Amino acid sequence: MVEPTNPKATILVVDDTPENLHLLSQELTAHGYEVRGVVNGEMALMVTQAVKIDLILLDIKMPGISGYEVCHILKNTPQTQDIPVIFLSALDEAIDKVKAFAVGGSDYITKPFQVPEVLVRVDTQLALQAARAEILQLNADLEQRVRDRTLELEKTNQDLLNEIAERQRVEIELRRSEQRYASLAAVAPVGILQTDANGHYVYVNDLWCQITGLSLENAKGLAWTQALHPDDRERVIAAWYDAAQRNQLFSLEYRFQRADGVVTWVLGRAAAEKDGKGRVTGFVGTITDITERKQAEEALRHSQETISNILASINDGFFSLDNQWCFSYLNETVAQIFKSDRATLLHQNIWQALPELANLNFCHLCQQAVAEQKDLTFEDFFPFLDAWFDIHVYPFTGGISVYFRDITERKQTEAHLVELEKLNEFKDEFLSNVSHELRSPITNIRMATKMLEIALNSDRDKSTLQHYLKILQSEAKREADLVEDLLELSRLDAERYDLELTPIYLPSLLSEILAAFSDRIAEKSQHLIVDVPSELPELVTSQLFLERIIAELVNNACKYSPMDATIKVQAAASEQELHLTVCNTGVEIPPAEYDRIFEKFYRIPHSDPFKHGGTGLGLAILKRIVNTLGASLSLISANNQTEFTVHFPRDVAGGTA
Repeated sequence: MVEPTNPKATILVVDDTPENLHLLSQELTAHGYEVRGVVNGEMALMVTQAVKIDLILLDIKMPGISGYEVCHILKNTPQTQDIPVIFLSALDEAIDKVKAFAVGGSDYITKPFQVPEVLVRVDTQLALQAARAEILQLNADLEQRVRDRTLELEKTNQDLLNEIAERQRVEIELRRSEQRYASLAAVAPVGILQTDANGHYVYVNDLWCQITGLSLENAKGLAWTQALHPDDRERVIAAWYDAAQRNQLFSLEYRFQRADGVVTWVLGRAAAEKDGKGRVTGFVGTITDITERKQAEEALRHSQETISNILASINDGFFSLDNQWCFSYLNETVAQIFKSDRATLLHQNIWQALPELANLNFCHLCQQAVAEQKDLTFEDFFPFLDAWFDIHVYPFTGGISVYFRDITERKQTEAHLVELEKLNEFKDEFLSNVSHELRSPITNIRMATKMLEIALNSDRDKSTLQHYLKILQSEAKREADLVEDLLELSRLDAERYDLELTPIYLPSLLSEILAAFSDRIAEKSQHLIVDVPSELPELVTSQLFLERIIAELVNNACKYSPMDATIKVQAAASEQELHLTVCNTGVEIPPAEYDRIFEKFYRIPHSDPFKHGGTGLGLAILKRIVNTLGASLSLISANNQTEFTVHFPRDVAGGTA
């Protein structure tokens, strides 16, 4: 930044906000001032002791000593007591302004400030300071000259004549100074006023008249108060008299109402003028037209109120976050959804106030929207609320806005519809399979019945009749088994079993069940190996279900194993489980079929070369029985052998090894 060659004045700017400091330094330098900038009160006091300062722009809230303390020290230090101090602060309460003027401030500008306003106030204060200094200096010079001339008068009459001539010259200079003051008042961008010691108006400039609609004659004394807005008149008069009686700074925002009805908002300021002995001789002040600012503030307030009412009335959530991810706004719905209240969440970092959100896709997508400055719409599940939300994220320069709507009910409905669709497909498949399985035995029964009828009406031998009768018995049993399996499956699915748990010694039970399969195994020349240690712990479970498990596994091994195959039944116990394994050779199940073989009516294609048939429900029932007992079932099929293992937890098995 290039400093001006011949600065109009040296201004000290004190502000702990670098942006404000930079802006003010840049603008003031551009307008011909030499600027010294510091960031705290201690540095400001050091600069005033080292450099001649013409005016100070002083922030109030700073680290270390405040602006009030700095001003108080300056005004109580002879070297700096006459430096005009203009306060710059975001504090806008009347008590803050009164305190500022009480410690010696010359003016007060509320942040956020407007640069043109700052420049005008700086110009005005420097002009007033220069005028006061000039007048005081002239008065001092005059008094000195009067004293000098008085001494000379005692010596010679000639000296008296010289004194008179000098006084005349001083009067001319004084008139010129007054003319300069009047010229300054005429071109100043603010209304300027001057009063006597009682606070009665004695002078106003043209701009003051334009703002208020009053002439100088109609403003003199206290006549100007009649132009005040009726709603403000009493307040302004009371404040004006109070300032005048206390010899304090007057600063107030109020309205003038002109004769044509036009209302003008002004910021009025006035400070006492004192003579060389500190006596108040009057007041000088300004009024600044702030109508546009007030209208903008009212429009903004109304707009914010309207938006807040709209957002508060909707049933969906809406909140805004600043660049630090802190809540700058949230409606009541947001607080209700997150089981909190608006006051608690407002100005809090969202990821700290609601840490559950930080691990969700919601967090990632919000950060993505900010990084790309692109609107995003998505759905996300909040596990800690057990709810789904339709979310819209809108980034902007100062942060993001988020609108979200609870869609849990819709999601549940969609999931329910998907489940219903699956159930419907399963029902259709189930009915198709059941109808096929039920029709097959009936078809065979009808055929056998027809053949019996033909045989009875012919000379067929007894063996033929027995053959057809055997078919009838076999198919009738198959039909009965299918119906029984369907009922069994239905009871298992409905969990309508009252389990009777009893201690069972597995080696004895296996011996009894395997004895029933000895003839079938012998017919196919299969080899049965039983590896069951006698020291197995007792198994506390349902004997009915356990017998069904063993019979189903051994039956499948016999049925699907080829001639000369080996069937091995094993049992073992570990610290956590008791294992029952049935393994058969000569057959292998593809891994892709591991889960499907436990489905109702499912048969592996081309896996029954001996056409044994069956209901197609055996393994489905087996799986449900195992689950009902709290056990688990595993399958390993490789190297031309298949192994089913039932795992019973030891806390169910009971006993000791």
